Amino acid sequence: MIHHWTAELEEQGVVLLNGAIRDDILTQVSDEANRLIASPEALDRGKGGYALRHLLKRSPAIGEFANSPSLLNIAMYLLGEGARPVKGILFDKGEAANWSVRWHQDTTISVKQKIETPGFEAWSHKDDVPHVRPPVEIMERIVAFRIHLDDCGEENGPLKVLAGSHRRGYLSREEVLRLMKEEPPVPCTARKGDVLLMRPLIVHSSSRSRSPAHRRVIHIEYSAENLPNGLEWFES
Repeated sequence: MIHHWTAELEEQGVVLLNGAIRDDILTQVSDEANRLIASPEALDRGKGGYALRHLLKRSPAIGEFANSPSLLNIAMYLLGEGARPVKGILFDKGEAANWSVRWHQDTTISVKQKIETPGFEAWSHKDDVPHVRPPVEIMERIVAFRIHLDDCGEENGPLKVLAGSHRRGYLSREEVLRLMKEEPPVPCTARKGDVLLMRPLIVHSSSRSRSPAHRRVIHIEYSAENLPNGLEWFES
């Protein structure tokens, strides 16, 4: 089975692992997510928190969960023995905080300190943390785990992807627009406790939710890469 979904991940850029998180663990993580989204650090759209960056730094409980065998063993199988969590984000989409995201790739990593390094470009800051676009090979060797804390049907504004687009490297805006016309979008619906594995370079988007229900997702990225020239992953 593991070979089947590994091949699907590499071919399609996403694969869904049904019921990957035990109910008792899911309850603990869900309770922690509720605490975090209500905290002052959460990004707020005026009606309540909707996202929290740098999750692994902010929550020891989520950091422990990200390093648990149920997740880490999969990451090591895919990426090698050095795999570890390097980035965490919490999203809570619903009636109070609703949004859409245009088609794009995830192309940046967060680091502890800005150090000018060949191949590392487009420096920026989010929440006072340096972000940078690394050489494409580093992004190609990252796998994101999207842990669903709630059911996510098409009415909940699920992730949508252009299957296989992660194998094209970094794409310009014009190339993304062309792909949108050529490839049908695939909605990534999921049930509570499912984990969606995703290559960050896959072209993806999401629509606004049409439901009052929460759609909470914990997004954890794993890598086995050691960054060059003194650069360090911010959350590792």
